Amino acid sequence: MDVFANQSPNAAQGFFEIRNVPPGEYTLTLLVRRDGRIRPVFIPVDVVDRDIANISETIPPAFDVSGRVTLEGRAPGATVLKDSIQLVPTEAIPEIDSYAISPNPQTGEFTIPALPVGKYAIRLGGAFRSYDTWVSDVNRGEASVFDSGLSVGGNLKEPLEVVLKSRGGVLAGTITDPTRLRPFPYATVVLVPTKSRRQNSALYKHSLSGEDGSFVFTGIPPGEYKLFAWASVIPGAWENAIFLQRFETRGAEVTIVDDSPKRVELTVIP
Repeated sequence: MDVFANQSPNAAQGFFEIRNVPPGEYTLTLLVRRDGRIRPVFIPVDVVDRDIANISETIPPAFDVSGRVTLEGRAPGATVLKDSIQLVPTEAIPEIDSYAISPNPQTGEFTIPALPVGKYAIRLGGAFRSYDTWVSDVNRGEASVFDSGLSVGGNLKEPLEVVLKSRGGVLAGTITDPTRLRPFPYATVVLVPTKSRRQNSALYKHSLSGEDGSFVFTGIPPGEYKLFAWASVIPGAWENAIFLQRFETRGAEVTIVDDSPKRVELTVIP
């Protein structure tokens, strides 16, 4: 992907000048630091056969998002560590990976200040990778936004409720080579939710198989899944429907009901 940088001598005053851009359709991305956070502005630009001058845009407002985290219906206490729940933009924002949700251990309440307009998914961060905790639902008012994503912008009066549960499912197994005779080390093993929920990035899990081909996933929400293993794959490609369609018949169907461990043996996709 080609990226063209701002070359204006007055960039600090909000001016921009981008030179030698070939014809084509682009997104002009402006990153402005306000309120201690980076605020993105996106402007579609169609470069044809002449210079484009006097483009201007107003920085959109930011919004505070408040809510409460519960674990098994109660305040999470010390179980939920600071910054261990992430609010992740569903469309990539340069220089921004995620925003942290840090609930008060005694009340579960939290506030994320100055969020840019956009859509976000909620997922557990690295602090939960070795635990059995999982996100059961995310509600805004009486409506679930767990699968559809949280839209930030406009009226955000309803508080957000992040519902966590423990004792999620456990899936373990072994990845074998195409002959099915030997274990396949360092394969990318991916657990993908059922088709109706694949827009929810929080339901995907991925890992590398060990030297003996083994893998394990914990904290899996109950539901229907497919398990895939690739010898080599671009990270995150499995969230692209067109890419995944090519491999649907190579996945193993998995049903998670409770925390009883399940085992699967799967052949790697070369």
